[in-house]
Amino acid sequence: MRLIKPFVLLLALMSMAVAGNSQKFTVGEKVMVQLNGNWMPALIADAASADKKSFRVKLQNIRGSKNAAMNSFLTVAIQNIKPDNTAVTNTGSALQQKATAELNHALTGRYQIYTGIQKNYIGHFFLKADGTYRVALSSDEDTYAQGTYELLPDEQVIKWSGGLFYHNRWGGKLVKQENGNYQIVFNGKAMAERSGN
Repeated sequence: MRLIKPFVLLLALMSMAVAGNSQKFTVGEKVMVQLNGNWMPALIADAASADKKSFRVKLQNIRGSKNAAMNSFLTVAIQNIKPDNTAVTNTGSALQQKATAELNHALTGRYQIYTGIQKNYIGHFFLKADGTYRVALSSDEDTYAQGTYELLPDEQVIKWSGGLFYHNRWGGKLVKQENGNYQIVFNGKAMAERSGN
């Protein structure tokens, strides 16, 4: 009876070791490979063996004697391959860039500017995807002032970096409406609502 417990423990440890080496990698996946004690970035080219205990990889950032990029392929045992955590970071960065682009696209268009509780119209502006805006006040609807802005999606804010809104020190808090459009709150008394493309 006492021999069974160590045997079960040994089986559990062996299965954990096998599980640790049964990592699945896909063709084109970014990984790190250990060569001569150093971890280097690489791409999975294909499985070198049918049981997937080794993989053929393409080393990244390898330079020759004249600093030219080289294509270095070699076969590496699976225990010397691990996922590239920086690839996850880059994916996160790409996802963040995509979210910013989507938000920027959702915000571009014409806005009516209102002030006060009664929502008195005071002008309009066009928010452009290239980081610029044009604004005209109701006293002179045909004369536009130009400005620039920066989108801060994590803070849900437009930061005015030039032009009328910047000089007037207006804020740019984004408030998503039920219809999916955004309201831009400049300060306690002024705000803008989407009114077209």
